[in-house]
Amino acid sequence: MLVFALAGLAVSALFVAYQVLTDLSPLNLPVITIFMLLCPGSLVLLPVFIMCIDCETGTGGFYFLWIFVSLANSLLYSAVGAIVGYLRYRRYLRNLQ
Repeated sequence: MLVFALAGLAVSALFVAYQVLTDLSPLNLPVITIFMLLCPGSLVLLPVFIMCIDCETGTGGFYFLWIFVSLANSLLYSAVGAIVGYLRYRRYLRNLQ
């Protein structure tokens, strides 16, 4: 479960690094789409993004917002990890009998 949470945090960190390094000058739609699919925390917190329209890339508000997105993404990934772990454990118990 912890590995899944760390993976969610890493995906968020990569998304932030991509935004900061490229400053989204030439909007690369396929890359942004892939990151949005891999980072469901950003979709869950979309209303917060809309309220924080003045948070430009690289500002304090930008990083503050992405802290919450990273936490949401880690929670979603860890929930998936818990479900996968539970299903694997159930199959393990069934194979013992």
